Order: sequence, then C-alpha cells, then structure tokens
Amino acid sequence: MFRVKRTIEEDENLLDIVIMNKKYYKLSHSSDPKIIGVSNGVCQGNIKWKYFHAPKSEELISQYFSLSKFLKHEKKIEPINFEIEYVEAYKTAKLTDLFLFSPALYGVSYFVSSKVKEIFESFKLPISTFIPAVIYHNGNKYHYWAFYIVEQTKYDTVDFQHSKFYKGLTQSIFPKRYIYFKSFEEYHSYKEDLVAREVIKINKHFNQNLDLHSCIWHPGGYLISEELKLELEKSNLKGLVISEIIHPKLEF
Repeated sequence: MFRVKRTIEEDENLLDIVIMNKKYYKLSHSSDPKIIGVSNGVCQGNIKWKYFHAPKSEELISQYFSLSKFLKHEKKIEPINFEIEYVEAYKTAKLTDLFLFSPALYGVSYFVSSKVKEIFESFKLPISTFIPAVIYHNGNKYHYWAFYIVEQTKYDTVDFQHSKFYKGLTQSIFPKRYIYFKSFEEYHSYKEDLVAREVIKINKHFNQNLDLHSCIWHPGGYLISEELKLELEKSNLKGLVISEIIHPKLEF
C-alpha cells in the first residue's frame, strides 16, 4: 500500500472543502392551529407587564431588547438583571417547545422549553444566552427560556456578485427579471421596489463552525446544521418545523 503524503497547507485546504460542504436546514415554528392551539399564527400568549414584581420592568426590558440596540449588531451580552416574569398564554394555546409571544423582544424569536435549551447548549451557538421566562396557562405555571441571540449573521456573509435577485413572476403581466448587485451597498441603495432573492451565495465570512445561525438576510427562523437537525428530530419535540432551504436557495 502506498500512503500519499500531504503538506500542512493541503490538509488545511481539504478541511476547508469539508467545512464548505456542511449542510444547513431551516428551523421555524408551526402555524398549524392543531399544533399551536391558536389560529392567529402569530403568538400563543402575551407578556403581561402589570404582573411583574420588579419596578419599571416594562421600560427596562423594552429598552434592553429595543430595535435600535438590535440594529447596532453588538457582539456582547450586557448584564441581565431581570426575568420574563409573566407570560399569559391564550386559553386554547398549546405549550409547544417553541412558544410564540408578543410584544416583540428584538433578538428573541422564541421562548423555548428546557428540552430545547438543553439540546441547543450541546451544540456550537452564536453569542447568545437563555433568560428565564414563566408562562401561565389555565392556572398552571410553566418554566421556559427566552433564547436571546446577540450575534446575528449579517449581510457581510453574502457574496452579492454571485447571488441572484429578481423582480416580477414567471406567470404574470410583470415578467421575471434578474437584477444583479456588486455589493451590499449597491443592494442597500437600490431605490426601486423590493426585489426577491432566488439564490444567496455564501462567502468565507459565514461561520460554518456554528450549528445555528440567526440570519438577517433569511428571517423567519434559524439556519441549523444537519447534526443539530438530527438531534432535534429524535427528541419528540412539538411545534418545530425543520425543512430544506428552498427559497432563497443557499450556495456555498
């Protein structure tokens, strides 16, 4: 038998190829009334500030999770001296492992069950933390966690020159027309109507060491690795939807 010797540089290049072949899926929530118990598809319960014991809780927490702070994209977690003390679930709501709530707390897409928290914590996550949240439902008390992600995956991970955007539809009076951008700045300054995304080409800034991403350019859930997908699927969790990423398609 012959053993082919490789240089350190060749080994590193091979590792890059393996990493770049990593597959991701979309993790989102179910909107099926039979699963979440409500038909609004938006939330299963509301934060009730008036029942919080800590003074000025609404002001403090709303500022902590404000949109203006979220858009700064800071990569650090500021000290947290509060809990989400009281969330009132709708009477018909079902306590799924991803719980939809209102009003919005930017950086927190879901309140998650302890099962989900335990699984997430066993994988590589972006800069994030879990904040205790208490949900009250028909006289019973349930302990959940606000999954707060500080490190968002931003547009600097997108290769705009090789991504595909378009306007119009194939079967409509407005024919489909592709639009190309050289950079985020060009995309951001586009003054016409919003364009749709057909293909998002990922560049080397996308951290494939992570098993979960909260992407600004792919809202409505998380991107998760195949390893995390398999662990979630075998855990008999409720209210999760894991699917192939079809629109927009991701290319690495």
